[in-house]
Amino acid sequence: MHRILILIALGLSIGCGGAYAERPAPEKQISAFIEALKSDGPQAAVDKLIGGSLLQKQKGAQIAALIPQFETAIKVYGNVERMEQVDEKRFGPSFIRYRFITYHTSGAPLFWRMMFFRTKDGWEVHVFAFNDDFDEIFKDA
Repeated sequence: MHRILILIALGLSIGCGGAYAERPAPEKQISAFIEALKSDGPQAAVDKLIGGSLLQKQKGAQIAALIPQFETAIKVYGNVERMEQVDEKRFGPSFIRYRFITYHTSGAPLFWRMMFFRTKDGWEVHVFAFNDDFDEIFKDA
């Protein structure tokens, strides 16, 4: 199976705020990301997830360089048909990790990890990663 990994991490202190619009709860951001991925493709999905965020401001060029790899993954696996949340783990009141699986038209799953932290303006994505290797995302499961 073609192995693909995208990991974007932002090294910053928990609780740092920014001068951007309030962001909704992580679950809503994940749902909007998946819906945009289904209907509009990887670029639109990433834009929806990180648009106007500190992550975009600090790591925008690195993220842009990964979009072609993300587009290749969708070409290989096909469009998302459905998603299953596997777990949610809180690390204190201001940091949450979500892991989930998307199932694609090829029949193959992709495994995802997203981490969010709370700022004064809402929830910001801190890490998002996907892989076709279960152990990359679910190492501690």
